Amino acid sequence: MNEVMMVPTVKDKTEQGRLWSTVAIGRTSTHASESLPLYESVFERANCPPGSRYLDAGCGSGEGCELASRRGFEVYGVDPSEAMISEARRRSPTSTFHIGSAEALEFPDMRFSLLTAINSLHFCAEPETAAREYHRVLAPGGVLAINCLAPRELSDMEGVFRALLALVPLTEKRQLEFVDPFRLAAVGVVEMVLRIAGFADCEDYYVALPLEVPDVESAIRVWQNVALYTAVAACVGTAPCDEALGRAVRPFVQPDGRVRWNHTARIVLARKT
Repeated sequence: MNEVMMVPTVKDKTEQGRLWSTVAIGRTSTHASESLPLYESVFERANCPPGSRYLDAGCGSGEGCELASRRGFEVYGVDPSEAMISEARRRSPTSTFHIGSAEALEFPDMRFSLLTAINSLHFCAEPETAAREYHRVLAPGGVLAINCLAPRELSDMEGVFRALLALVPLTEKRQLEFVDPFRLAAVGVVEMVLRIAGFADCEDYYVALPLEVPDVESAIRVWQNVALYTAVAACVGTAPCDEALGRAVRPFVQPDGRVRWNHTARIVLARKT
């Protein structure tokens, strides 16, 4: 079964969906495989049997859903971006997808055995509300896995986001589209959010996710395909953004011209008691 359901949401909760829709095609071509090791590691650790109900909250273009389908899960994906959901439907045609917000999941209580939020919770307008929704829709004993990037000191990529955010006037920085992607990355922050939502025990682990591209032009294109670039470019123009990306990329150019960033993702696991 494959369906799309429109979920009414207020503007501030759909702004990220609009922005990611503008870069959906480009993002799929440059970032689609980045998160696969994270999903694979979660599925191994969760050890859910075939037939388990699985939800990817913030599923993007559906890479995690495709992997879960191969494992025999009953797969659902939610994302605020209509364009991303369209790509996810193409990638995983046996999964069920909803266009909607993590802060208002359109599912009954205790529905899922496994829920992932990979590179998505930190884009939510209300992370605590989203975490409460995760808790609500998980069945007792269900597993939640969240990745909110990594502590800043473990990621070369942090400087790229910082370079873009530095272009935004202070008067605009309260807008949701300019949220710092690393705002939940420090150790202990996600755990605090989950405790507020009702999760008692959390554990974490790390996955090395270096990113390498053949040249500077490719490196700049990678970062042009993230929502923050679109938002900042709409505010200050593309030329300042591209100049900032060029400066941020330069320290990571290798002698042969390749560009390589070291990055270590942090996964937080919690189980609903």
